[in-house]
Amino acid sequence: MADIKEEKYSEPGYAAGDKDLSSPWYLKKLDEQISLEARKLFLDYAKVPPDHLSKHIHNIRDKAWQIRSYPCTGLGLWLAPSLTTSPAYSQILEKLRRGGLFVDVGTFIGQALRQLAFEGIPSSQLYGIDIVSHWKLGYECFRDGDTFKGHYMEADILADPPTPALKDLEGKVEVILINHVFHQWRWDTQVKCAKRLARLSKGKGSLVVGMQVGHRKGQELVIPILGVPLFHHDPKTWSTLWEQVGLETNTKWETKAELKTWDEGGWDSKYQGWQDEGGCLIQFVVTRSE
Repeated sequence: MADIKEEKYSEPGYAAGDKDLSSPWYLKKLDEQISLEARKLFLDYAKVPPDHLSKHIHNIRDKAWQIRSYPCTGLGLWLAPSLTTSPAYSQILEKLRRGGLFVDVGTFIGQALRQLAFEGIPSSQLYGIDIVSHWKLGYECFRDGDTFKGHYMEADILADPPTPALKDLEGKVEVILINHVFHQWRWDTQVKCAKRLARLSKGKGSLVVGMQVGHRKGQELVIPILGVPLFHHDPKTWSTLWEQVGLETNTKWETKAELKTWDEGGWDSKYQGWQDEGGCLIQFVVTRSE
C-alpha cells in the first residue's frame, strides 16, 4: 500500500465533519443497544427514572453527535460493556483500591470512570483524557455534578510536547484504559501513542487495557467509506507493536489479546456492514514487565 499518501492527524476528519443523520453509523433508535451493565449504571448510579431512560440516553447521544460524529457515538457503542469484561478487571479494581491512578484515554462522557466510581473507587483517583471535550455532557448524563470528583484533560495524546497536566502524570499511572482509539491510525502513529502511554505508566505491573476494531489477519487497510489508511490488529501484530514500543522506550511489555466477533463484544453485527470483511474486535491486556 505504498501508494497511499501518509496521513498525519490526531483525529480523523470524518468525525469532526458532517453530522449527517443518514450516516451508516447513526442509529435512530438505541434501545436495543442498552446493555444490562449500562442500564444498571443509569438506574442505580445516575438515578435516572426507568420510564425516562430511553429519552435520556437518546438526548445525550444526540448532543454528543453534534460535538463529534464518531461511529461509537452514533451506534451507541458506549453503551456496550468494555471495561468490566476485561480479563484484568478484578486486577484493575485491586490496584485502584490500593490507591492507584486510572487514566481513560478517549474518555468520551466518562462512562468507564463512572463505572469505577459505582464500584466504590474514589473518583479523585480517576482521570479522563480526550482531544475534544464531552466532559460537561458526562455530568448531565450521569447527574453527578456535585459528587463526581474525577479529573479531565482536554489534550491530544499525540502532541509533542504533551500538555503540562499530561506531562505531570508521567510515571504515575497504574492502569490505562484506551478503548476504540488505536484503530483510527496507521502503525507509526499507533507506536507514537503507545510510547506516550508507556511514559505515563508507573512501572512494572502497570496495565494498558481496552478493546478496539481488529482484523482476523492483522493488516493495514482502507475502509472505503472512511477513506483513510488504518492498521487493524490481530493478536500477533498487536504483540509486535508493543515489542517495538518496548525497544524504543527501554521497557518490556507482555500482551494478551483475543479476537471477538462484533456481537461478542457488544456491537450489533447487523450495523457493521460498512466495516472490512475481515473486521472484528480485539480485546487486550498489556502488562509492563520491566
